[in-house]
Amino acid sequence: MLKRALCFFVLCALGCHQNYEEGSHPQPIPPQPVQMPANHPAPTSEQSNKPVGEVVIGGTIRIEPSLVSRLPKQAVLYLIARPAPSGPPIAIKRMPLPTFPYAYTLTQADTGMMPGQEVDLKSLDALYLAVKIDQDGKVGPAQAGDMEGVFESNPVAPGTLNADIIIDKVH
Repeated sequence: MLKRALCFFVLCALGCHQNYEEGSHPQPIPPQPVQMPANHPAPTSEQSNKPVGEVVIGGTIRIEPSLVSRLPKQAVLYLIARPAPSGPPIAIKRMPLPTFPYAYTLTQADTGMMPGQEVDLKSLDALYLAVKIDQDGKVGPAQAGDMEGVFESNPVAPGTLNADIIIDKVH
């Protein structure tokens, strides 16, 4: 009985290998090309910020020089877009703490954190942008030591590529 099971297993493995080698598996879906605006600053190789989809808003995130020494090493950066000054975000981008200044992009792919919440960012009149450096990386209210900044000219219209944000507040 054990011999039969072993033979069956070997034949199945060989059959799977043969199918794979012959190309009977589906072809992968190629990634969609992304076109960055000509005037958008390119990120450095250390800070690969490759947008997925068409860029809706872009800019540079900087930190107030007096706060650089207070940056937590294991923090997380959140880029948050809301349809109003407060309330739930409609787009959010989470990433490990980058080197500043940091060239960012916000795309349609950054919306819809939960199924059914997708919003076409380009159809909105304006967005309110904020950035948060969170020490523990967990979403929630700011805690002591977390840092924030907002786009000085909030609200921003979709299509804006110079929405620069300065992180200048410590909780």
